[in-house]
Amino acid sequence: MKLLKRNLKNLFFLIFHFTLSLPCPEMCSCKLVNSTTCLESGNFVVDCSDGELSDQIKGLGDANALDLSRNHFELRQVLELVREMNNLNKLTARWNHIHTLDGAYLPVSLRCLSFSNNIIESIRKGFFNHLKNLQSLDISRNRIEILNDDIFIGLIDLKYLDLSGNLIFDVSNWIGSLTELRTLVLSRNDITVIEDYTFQHLHLLEKIDLSLNRLNHIHSKAFLNLHSLKLLNLSHNHLERVPYALKLLKLESLDLSHNSIRIVHEDDFCFSITNELILKGNKLILIDSQSFCQLHAQILDFSHNSQLVYIDRNAWINATSLTTFNLIGSKLTALEDNLLNSAPNLKEIYIDNDILNCDCGVNKLINFINTTNCIDAPSTCKPRIISHLLPNRLVVDLGGSVKLFCRAVGDPHPNIAWNGKLPIIGRNLEIDFLEKKHQGNYNCTAKNVYGQDSATVTIIVRNLHAKVKIISIL
Repeated sequence: MKLLKRNLKNLFFLIFHFTLSLPCPEMCSCKLVNSTTCLESGNFVVDCSDGELSDQIKGLGDANALDLSRNHFELRQVLELVREMNNLNKLTARWNHIHTLDGAYLPVSLRCLSFSNNIIESIRKGFFNHLKNLQSLDISRNRIEILNDDIFIGLIDLKYLDLSGNLIFDVSNWIGSLTELRTLVLSRNDITVIEDYTFQHLHLLEKIDLSLNRLNHIHSKAFLNLHSLKLLNLSHNHLERVPYALKLLKLESLDLSHNSIRIVHEDDFCFSITNELILKGNKLILIDSQSFCQLHAQILDFSHNSQLVYIDRNAWINATSLTTFNLIGSKLTALEDNLLNSAPNLKEIYIDNDILNCDCGVNKLINFINTTNCIDAPSTCKPRIISHLLPNRLVVDLGGSVKLFCRAVGDPHPNIAWNGKLPIIGRNLEIDFLEKKHQGNYNCTAKNVYGQDSATVTIIVRNLHAKVKIISIL
């Protein structure tokens, strides 16, 4: 079947290449192309892919691009094929049998190179050093675990680097020499930490993809000097809070989806995002006051956060650019007028309206959603505490810590106060080091001129090291 496909392909190009008077190697197809990133208009492309080839191919000398994908070539065979191809600008050798990048030099004329989907485990020092014209390098979907510090020295014009789908766990040392880089793809690796100053020499970098790693910590100066960065993808990692390092950036889009972020704290997003912020699929329960002190994004996606029960009425102020807000899959029962009034150009809100409380917490929201359930929602109402934020009973180990959030909706906005075993100021109950004396009931009360609501939490302090006396009865 493959042979028939190849013969039909060759038949299609037979008349074309007779006119061009350019020889096309047997078992390959050939064509001229328009201008691309790697090729110029009129460049001669030889496609020997999908042929299950393992032998020498003759007549490649004049080609500007060569595709050897889906064959049985080892690296030494590839290097032998291209050894005298002095005009070769693009080489693609995906899905072959290449184990290591080691051996004779590739043509210095190369602009684009792909060894993706092989079984590469290591790269010899100096293998890329002479490729001063290389602009795009794809060695994704291999088995690379460690990259030496100077592995990419010599790639003085490299703009695109794809290392996704490998086993890389360290980014701190090998990347500094790639000062012309615009796009860096590191998704699907084993990276857990981004150290300070990792990208400090990459002033021209515009896009970083770190999705589908095991990131749990990003140091505060990790993104220092990334003045050109526009797109940052940190999705599908293990981040438990919004990284402080993001405050150094001015982005167009930020993807933090499918992490383990529970709370968006005050000032977490005090940096510029002009297009889209994605936080879907996290473990969000609360978006707190002044979380967005510079909200310039047009799109906010907080969808599929099944535990999200409260967004503070002052989460943002003067969000004039916001047009779309996605809250599908949350447990929000209210979205207060003050929040929506601060986004005067908001056009679309996506929310599950079957769980909304028909009180003043949805008075303006009903103008955005297709529902008649809350058509008579009042403009003022007594407080309602968001009960999902407060457990009835909390068991904590001796020496542990507690942080509880008491939040309420109502109009006028209610005052919130705690009372219990110790003085508490503000809306949060925080104890850093629990002792037995802290055990007991803590009551949160929300009041306004129309009434009040309250909730009680019982804290039990457990001593894991307590001695248990065993009495044996014979």
